Amino acid sequence: MVKGYSNHEEQVFTKIAELRSSNYDSKSINDKIIENKNFSSIIGSLNLTVENYPELKANEEYKRLSENLIIIEDEIALSRKYYNGTIRDYQKFTKIFPNNLLAKLLKSPEFIMFEISENEKENIKI
Repeated sequence: MVKGYSNHEEQVFTKIAELRSSNYDSKSINDKIIENKNFSSIIGSLNLTVENYPELKANEEYKRLSENLIIIEDEIALSRKYYNGTIRDYQKFTKIFPNNLLAKLLKSPEFIMFEISENEKENIKI
């Protein structure tokens, strides 16, 4: 049991390390959103693996990790709401006359909203 989980854990941590070392700060907002989705799917796969090992759920370290992940997910959800609200305000602002003319003249960038699919929402259970 532990060996199977250990192999999966190593793969997950390797993927996390790759994401962290990818010079996140220098990426565009849209690229950061894509990386965030990749990171969320990695965490989801970790949670699905834990479901296959009930003994792990009873482990104190896992319980602590689970509690911390809940707190982190709540903070991320709030940040996503704030980001989406800011982008919505920006989009409204740049579509109103005369702001739309200035936005075109200055080539204001288009930002994508952060969206999470229903399937991803269901996979976040811990």
